Amino acid sequence: MISPRLISSLVSMIFPLDQKNVLISRKRTKPLNPIMMKKLLFASLLMSVLVWSCSDQGPDYSGLLTGTWINTQADSVDVPTDAAFVMDYRADGVQMYAVGSALDAKNKTWTEQNFYRYRLRGNTITVTGNDVSGDYYMEFEILGLDQTTLTYSVKEFKTGKVEHPDTLIYTCKKAGANIKDQLAGIWYGHSITPNTSDSAIHYLDYRADGSFSYYYQDQEGKWLKEPDHESRYFIYGNFLVNVYRPVLSDGSFLTYDCWDIELNGNQLISKNLRKDGSIQVFEWEKADKLPDVN
Repeated sequence: MISPRLISSLVSMIFPLDQKNVLISRKRTKPLNPIMMKKLLFASLLMSVLVWSCSDQGPDYSGLLTGTWINTQADSVDVPTDAAFVMDYRADGVQMYAVGSALDAKNKTWTEQNFYRYRLRGNTITVTGNDVSGDYYMEFEILGLDQTTLTYSVKEFKTGKVEHPDTLIYTCKKAGANIKDQLAGIWYGHSITPNTSDSAIHYLDYRADGSFSYYYQDQEGKWLKEPDHESRYFIYGNFLVNVYRPVLSDGSFLTYDCWDIELNGNQLISKNLRKDGSIQVFEWEKADKLPDVN
């Protein structure tokens, strides 16, 4: 909307006070002089341009967009938890993008990328930056946005001069409050997945510095600690990502898994939607100490 103060200022610039009085007092039967006609025409054109430009900007989503968003659906279909991505639109114009990706045939990891910038104009988000793929450019069209849900399509996506068509419609949920302090500590738990045969007890020790340790029992019931090399976690509201190297008889590899968690005091439920549509569920309780490692 154009403010009345702006309109008044423009009129004052085009028509000084004495000319405005002439306009008001002049009889309709007396034609205006050519100079005054030109000024009226210019004022009319200027106001038309201002009205068009203001209406072309569309809705103001700036207050709603700022914050962290977790991808939950693509084309209205729930995405597997491990395939979700995270976007954080910050007030300083930086967009953080976090996602899991393969390093090679055996290894995959989760990374946060903070070298993108975004601009919001109307219902269009433009993201630019430079990463390992080269110059990065994306345009998103906001299809819906409120306090909890962002829905958008990709109008354009290219790295360098290479186009990457994307016809999906993405749905994201806004992350809740930061619960890293509540998550920090020792947790023990077990699977409560329906029809599971897994009855093993597990321990997780989440530390404030973003690292964690995992404890498990061998076939003889002895407690073992998985090596901490590269074990770290990321938390975005109620979305938890663990990055680690599981110990295997034929060596180890780097991997990650993602969890939707529900934290209630000393109780925690973690869920993972798998590619096959099944849901893995674990129940955890806070513990005072870790098990004795043999």
